[in-house]
Amino acid sequence: MASILTPEHKAFFEREGYLHLKQEEHGIVNAPELLKWTEDVISWPPEKGKWMVYDEINTKGERQAMRTEKITDFHPEIRNFMEGDKTIQLLQELTGRELWLFKDKINYKFPGANGFVAHVDAPSYSHMGKMDHIELMCAVDPQTPENGPLEVVPGSHKTKIALANGGRIDADWESGNKFIEVPLSPGDILIFGSLLAHRSGPNPTSKRRAAMFATYHFEAGKPNMREEYYAHRRLHFPPDHEREEGNEYKEGFKLYGYSSPFVLPKAEIPAM
Repeated sequence: MASILTPEHKAFFEREGYLHLKQEEHGIVNAPELLKWTEDVISWPPEKGKWMVYDEINTKGERQAMRTEKITDFHPEIRNFMEGDKTIQLLQELTGRELWLFKDKINYKFPGANGFVAHVDAPSYSHMGKMDHIELMCAVDPQTPENGPLEVVPGSHKTKIALANGGRIDADWESGNKFIEVPLSPGDILIFGSLLAHRSGPNPTSKRRAAMFATYHFEAGKPNMREEYYAHRRLHFPPDHEREEGNEYKEGFKLYGYSSPFVLPKAEIPAM
């Protein structure tokens, strides 16, 4: 495959910690495909032991789906995209390192969805061993200043970020550093590492703001860590429909739930 990355792309990623590629630049996936695949996953009813659906209580006090994880096992087209040669070669060229798919999800950001607090991703993977990760974010719907786009602190992957709770960023550090919005059009991709400070606001609009994410790890000694990761997650932080009554999953929330608006086990809010 001919390279789509320029020296300027690589230098920007190294310096700023993220890279935005428009659909017409990367050509590895397109907006209609991402939209169809997302609609496929949204249509899946919760099933024990399969894909992992997590809810939130939206800004109106209603329960709604927040994300679905572990989707590539049940959707060959998404798996072929995330683990396909074009995607892997792009990421390996950008980083200069061999990598493997680690986790996969779709964040829905339905109307009224909450934001995601300022955080870094690395601490939620720390139980798997010391290794680096990289994220591939794909815009399914427009990501605009009005609907809570991703915000990043350029260059923060090279600084010491003060953390307050797991990977949540300390309030003083957050207020003392400038977050910039990264608007995306459907089909655009955003690549960033697990040490980059980022957050996103709520979606007060009347339209969804979905994004698909693939996370990859670089540890060559353990090339197939995805199943191990999801086995641990399902045990300690299961999706809402698999939770056992009376179990508060405190350790799971501490490890996995520090940045996203997951529903606490005791929440008793009717579904929309």
